[in-house]
Amino acid sequence: MSPFLLVIVKHLCRKGVHPDRVADAMGWPTSRVWRTVDGEVDSDTFATLAAEAEDGSSSSFDSRRWHCGDDDLVHADGKSFAFSNQWGGERWRRAMDDLTSTFPDFGIEYGPAE
Repeated sequence: MSPFLLVIVKHLCRKGVHPDRVADAMGWPTSRVWRTVDGEVDSDTFATLAAEAEDGSSSSFDSRRWHCGDDDLVHADGKSFAFSNQWGGERWRRAMDDLTSTFPDFGIEYGPAE
C-alpha cells in the first residue's frame, strides 16, 4: 500500500504542497514522514548525505525504510525529501484519511480493491 501513498504525496508536492505541510496534515512529526538532506540531489547522493547527517534522530539512516530512488525523491526549497515507506495497516488508512480531508480540492479518493 505504501507505493500508492507515495504517488499521492508526490502528486500533492508537484501541485505546490510543501512536504512539511504534508507531514502536518498526516499528524506525524516531519522527521517520521520525511528524511531530508540539503541540496537537490540524486538517489546515491541522498543516501550518502542521509547516512552522514547528524540530525538528532533516534535511529541511523536505513534506505530500506525510505522511498529514496531517483524517481521517488521530492525536491523543495533547495532540499531533497525521501518519503517514509513505513505505512502499513491502520497507519496507511489514517494517513489517507488525513490527506483526503486536508486537501479536498485535489480529489483524492480511495477504497477497497475489487
